[in-house]
Amino acid sequence: VVWGVGLDDVENLRKFAEEYDIDYPILIGSTSLAYKYKVQGIPTTFLFDKKNRIAFRHVGFAPGMEKDLEKEVSQLLKE
Repeated sequence: VVWGVGLDDVENLRKFAEEYDIDYPILIGSTSLAYKYKVQGIPTTFLFDKKNRIAFRHVGFAPGMEKDLEKEVSQLLKE
């Protein structure tokens, strides 16, 4: 399951999703949610294990990052 969480207003999130052709749900978050998950930069990517614990966290975006995510997801699916 993939979700995006934005800290912006609905209209800006809608425009962002259209501009980047995002086809997964984007939820509206809050600064308290960002604090709870210790978000230190945007974007922050989380992968959760079967027990809903954070198994992977990455701050920022870099070309080729999707290969790291694929590796982490594959590992989690084996567990």
